[in-house]
Amino acid sequence: MKPIRGVAVALICLSLVLAWFRSEPGAWAKPSREAPPANPRGAKRAVIGVERPGTSIIQIPFGGAPIGYSFAVYGSKPPFWLDSLEQLKGRVQINSMEDVLKFVRFRTNHEYRFVWHGDIAGEVCPISAALISTDGLHVPSYPTSGPWASGLFGVLSDDAFRTSNCEAPTVTFSHSRWIVTRTVLVDRGTADVFLQVWRETVTRDGGYVRETLSESPPPKIENTTWWFGARPL
Repeated sequence: MKPIRGVAVALICLSLVLAWFRSEPGAWAKPSREAPPANPRGAKRAVIGVERPGTSIIQIPFGGAPIGYSFAVYGSKPPFWLDSLEQLKGRVQINSMEDVLKFVRFRTNHEYRFVWHGDIAGEVCPISAALISTDGLHVPSYPTSGPWASGLFGVLSDDAFRTSNCEAPTVTFSHSRWIVTRTVLVDRGTADVFLQVWRETVTRDGGYVRETLSESPPPKIENTTWWFGARPL
């Protein structure tokens, strides 16, 4: 019985370690494997808009699923897999409020929601803001009415956004750092989703620190369903 008990304990410990890696921001931040060669089959470039000259972020597919791909970063240094924004320090240049929003929204862009380690997250915003955005907000194809008319990826109808009491992101600059405070919808892979308020501190060279200031269940709003769509198998 002792060998069986030892195996069970080892499996439990492994599960706890994997759960920590998934939940801890930046736990995978240190590159641990060499990236594939440049321009592998089926790859395409992902553009933030603040990359330093010579730096490229490439989406590299794997397996057969359409959402099965990872990011790899190429440039003057050895290439590596990209798992968190922390790894981009020194490879981007942040000069303005528009730049810092492009940078942080790369993490919550709906198109890349299954790439990052950790929780799936989308910035909560009104659809009118998403329509004019060019830096990572998404405009879902909503029906005009019914329970699915608002809420996908955290994008709300304008009426629902006003009802939600959520606020647009604020950006301040102090001591050579940009500070972004915004509300995001978070999916931990459970049956429930949550609203979190993030404070993200970003330096000019892409140094990145994120703090969660608060967490709460999303409010119930007419014609709104808070969700992210299907998860990968």
